[in-house]
Amino acid sequence: MTQDPVGPRHARTLRPSVARVPALVLTGVLTLLASGAAAVYLDLRGQIDVSDVSGLVLATPRADATTAAPGDPFAGDAMNVLVMGTDLRDAENVALAGEAEGMRSDTTMLVHVAGDRTWAEVVSIPRDSLVELPECALPGGGRSKPRTTLF
Repeated sequence: MTQDPVGPRHARTLRPSVARVPALVLTGVLTLLASGAAAVYLDLRGQIDVSDVSGLVLATPRADATTAAPGDPFAGDAMNVLVMGTDLRDAENVALAGEAEGMRSDTTMLVHVAGDRTWAEVVSIPRDSLVELPECALPGGGRSKPRTTLF
């Protein structure tokens, strides 16, 4: 009987191949990423409050319910609507934005609604879009003072 110079055959199979190490590392990284994504998903899903409102919805409309659209006193006329939000500086907001008396305009939007009510356009005017006001002629004949701030 001749002896194998390298050693027993079963010992050779224990050495990892060159391709096996990167495959194991890649498997570990992918498992870690999938576990992290699942944890983030479950955390976000756990923060959602769900309320069952099926008891508030009628299965069939009541007999006295009307389906007609509400009246529009301005039907046929285009409308421009100015929508303004306010920035109330309560105790919670003082820490974020600083203290200020009263309320400030937070959001301003100009909404144009078509006369036939089939479309609307909205232009948002950010609060931080302050501009310098140059000197201007007044209707009474005088001149206004230029202003660099609106406060």
